[in-house]
Amino acid sequence: MRALLRDGEAQSVAALGSLLCSQAHGSQQQQRRLDEHPAIYALYADALVAKAEHKRALRYFGMYLSSPSAGEGTTVRLTMAKCHRELGDTEAALQTLESIPASARTLPVHMLLGKLLKSQGQFRRAEESFAAVLKLNPFALEASMALAEVAAQMEVERKPTSKGYYDRLPPGDTEWLETLPVAHNHVLGHRLHAGLEAIAALETQFGLNVYCTLQKAKLQADLEWHELARATFGRARQLDPTNVDDMDIYARLLRDAGSAPPLNHLVQDLFSISMNRPEPWLAAACYSELKTETTAALQLVDRAIVVDPSFARSYVARGRLLLAMDRPEHAVAAFTTGCRLERSLEAYEGLVEGYCDLCLKGDDKYLDAMHAARLALLLAPQTARALVLVGSVLSLRPDRRDEARRTFEKALAANPEALRAHLGLVDLFIQDDNLTAAVNTLEGLVAKTPRDVLFAKLGDVYVLRREYNVGLQHYHRALSLNSNLSSALVGLDRVEKLLRGEDPDAGLSTISALDDDMDEPELYTDSPSDFILVRISKVVNPFN
Repeated sequence: MRALLRDGEAQSVAALGSLLCSQAHGSQQQQRRLDEHPAIYALYADALVAKAEHKRALRYFGMYLSSPSAGEGTTVRLTMAKCHRELGDTEAALQTLESIPASARTLPVHMLLGKLLKSQGQFRRAEESFAAVLKLNPFALEASMALAEVAAQMEVERKPTSKGYYDRLPPGDTEWLETLPVAHNHVLGHRLHAGLEAIAALETQFGLNVYCTLQKAKLQADLEWHELARATFGRARQLDPTNVDDMDIYARLLRDAGSAPPLNHLVQDLFSISMNRPEPWLAAACYSELKTETTAALQLVDRAIVVDPSFARSYVARGRLLLAMDRPEHAVAAFTTGCRLERSLEAYEGLVEGYCDLCLKGDDKYLDAMHAARLALLLAPQTARALVLVGSVLSLRPDRRDEARRTFEKALAANPEALRAHLGLVDLFIQDDNLTAAVNTLEGLVAKTPRDVLFAKLGDVYVLRREYNVGLQHYHRALSLNSNLSSALVGLDRVEKLLRGEDPDAGLSTISALDDDMDEPELYTDSPSDFILVRISKVVNPFN
């Protein structure tokens, strides 16, 4: 049985185990034979684990451990803990691992113990477990990165060298092994420029590589250097065309730029690599969204969630789509799940926007919105993105608009290129009916960076001033940069109706009523439906 397992024949071992272990209900002689060879139980259980029959495997692992000859059973207890984790029973997994004597704990035991403790919020104990991993092998990069994450949760900055993990290594190795978690810590703390410097230091050691290139691209995207980020992601694709990691972020950047052909090509490539990762499905959703097929995009995101329910960015994407469909209450639920899986500014931004939308609909969620904004500020202290969230919530209250204005100005002091802070100030000008100041601000921004969203916003302001022809020009300019920009398309449609003497808001109440009657769509729980397969074929062949 052991040889069969080693050769990957789990099905054969499972069949043998089923035959042999059933003898436990036979004669005393047969039972005695099993007692003399308890490893049969463990081997049978290993085969069941390979078949994902975790609950059944636990029963036979337990039989093995009840044997006097089982010993400490470190490997068996580790596998049992993994089974409990798969079944969602973190407490049982922890108890199983902690039953292993400290002297018998191996690197995988410490690693899993650290992950479980971290998921339970026991950061001090998790830190001890990850530290034990590095003492056994200082090249265990997952442990050093996890230590950086734990340090960020405890709001401390701790260098691995301070614990002496790398004392026996050559200085060259010590330098980059220390830099890697420091870079990760900067990213987690949203110290973006410091993160770029740390990544650059790694590149001097290793040269051009996929990991550093992807990290750099994500940091550039967070800094709103979108064109540069797209180019860097493209470079990562050149280095390894089969890489799937973070390609959903690249797809978002291509969607926002209105780059349909490159996005379509990316989706084709990702699906040819794997349909069992969430990133290809999220990229396909971006393509559907670019084609203004929001319902199809939502179903593709749901498929991503089915493929990997623990991937936080899928829930953030779902929330964004639900906001676009004017369903903020469902969006808030999606963003909340995303935050629970992985705290991120994107998830908090969605939460704040969802709560603000509910406030504008008459549902008093002001305190919830402010709480989410303050959590973002705790995650990324004094960053422009977090400050913008606080300003957005403050602007909901007329008596706090001055405070909101100061907050947006503080965000711009932190990052003068923060587009959302500029747009927040423009919205305050509009609320104060100071349309001239709004136009002047936007035209100054357009002169520096002619972006599609800025031209669309200028069109909105000129329409408010009843200068419809000027508004039309700006909408067309926005669409020349991004032909699928929804805000420009909506604004253009409204202006054309106004010029024809029609009411642009006619029928909105009926649409709103229909939206309220819509049930929340269920997530996919089986293989891709015919609809999704059709959607993929359209993504791959968009001109059919």
